[in-house]
Amino acid sequence: MLAEPALWSAQRLAPGSLLELPLQGQLEWLASKWRLLSATAAITTSFEVGAGAILSLPPPRRAATGSQLAGLLRALRRAPLADLTLACGVKQSWQLPACTAGALLKLQQLCNLHLAARQLPASIVDSLEQLMGLTSLELQVAVTLPSLQQLQGLSRLQHLHLACHMEQLSAAPLPPVSAFPVLCDFAASCQHCRFNEQGISPRVKVADAAPFVRCRCTTLVGGGASIQMYLEDTLPHPGALQQLLAALLPDGDKPLVELELHGSEMCPWEEPRWGAVAVLRGCTLLRTLRRLHPSIGSFGHNGGDDAAAALAALLEQAPAVSELTASGMYRLPECVVGRRGLRKLNLESCFSLRELPPGPYLKDLEELTLDGRPLGCIPPALLAATRLRRLAFLNRMRDSERLAVSRADVDGVLLRLPRLEHLDLRGARLATATAIHLARAAPRLEILAADNEPEI
Repeated sequence: MLAEPALWSAQRLAPGSLLELPLQGQLEWLASKWRLLSATAAITTSFEVGAGAILSLPPPRRAATGSQLAGLLRALRRAPLADLTLACGVKQSWQLPACTAGALLKLQQLCNLHLAARQLPASIVDSLEQLMGLTSLELQVAVTLPSLQQLQGLSRLQHLHLACHMEQLSAAPLPPVSAFPVLCDFAASCQHCRFNEQGISPRVKVADAAPFVRCRCTTLVGGGASIQMYLEDTLPHPGALQQLLAALLPDGDKPLVELELHGSEMCPWEEPRWGAVAVLRGCTLLRTLRRLHPSIGSFGHNGGDDAAAALAALLEQAPAVSELTASGMYRLPECVVGRRGLRKLNLESCFSLRELPPGPYLKDLEELTLDGRPLGCIPPALLAATRLRRLAFLNRMRDSERLAVSRADVDGVLLRLPRLEHLDLRGARLATATAIHLARAAPRLEILAADNEPEI
């Protein structure tokens, strides 16, 4: 059975309990792995070196281990390798051997490649453009990557993930996502540090657009594109949002249908109000948006007038939005209260929200989540939400501060919602007698209670 080729087609060099062995035992374990992998290279289709396999060794031994890895890479040149992972640890000094670039050039059948090291020299990055069969590429480094413009020639690339842990992501701006004709999953980030040694917060820059900290752009199964974006700087000028979204959208007829915005401060609120909102205007890409998830940090210093003005500027340009998540709001602004067509509303971390006002927004609402400081009672305004199917009360407050659902709330509001199917009360308190009454009056209603409350 051990002679069966399929048994050795996928191999992973991982340390397991290597750290429990003495140094000599560690070296013998590694030597045996190298011999095995070298002997089976001709039938290996998937190979992974985990960071622990190298970094568990004392620093003086890493150089010798690197030479062993170099020998293995040379052996893999004759392998039908489709998947390769070389993860050396981005926060350590150990680097990929110098022969890596040459070895990669021999692996023309490679489809999936993941490289993680403190630094990737230009020779390795340059070799990637010759791997025309690549469909997935992930690069993780601690210091700045060389220019990646040459990667535009990878016409089959579908997944591209880039991450830098300490500095700017790349020496030159990344190509726009549309430069990769079939790319459906793009992620770029500067992670795990707010400032580098020069006191500058690292950024990612794509084409000529404004920089950001990290983003994720994916093509959705049902069509269209989704963008998640985290900014640290204010947008520099009117039209900057349009320019940034255009740089991140994939190629082809893929409209933007979902947008999630986070950041310290998107709008320069030290400017006059009209100037601050102007950086959000002129964004025609929002016309096709169906789901909008902006955080309070994207709007300015508070969840009051600043947030309302910025949210209004976005919603005015997004007439098709039917799902809205708003976090940190002090109150529901008129741009939400007066809006029709909202099917799903998630009020997240709204700890200063005191009431749920009546308004046209309730007419089409099918799902509502209230997360924050509890209201005094189940909002009577919900009686206008005749299409409501799912209602959730969530918060992270102490039990004594949660909404206490009364018999009057049940009879006056909950039992009068004709289409209610699911009620989540994990952020509320429900007395046993009230729970029994609700269960008997609405036997088909699915109810989730808090951990310390009876499940119905």
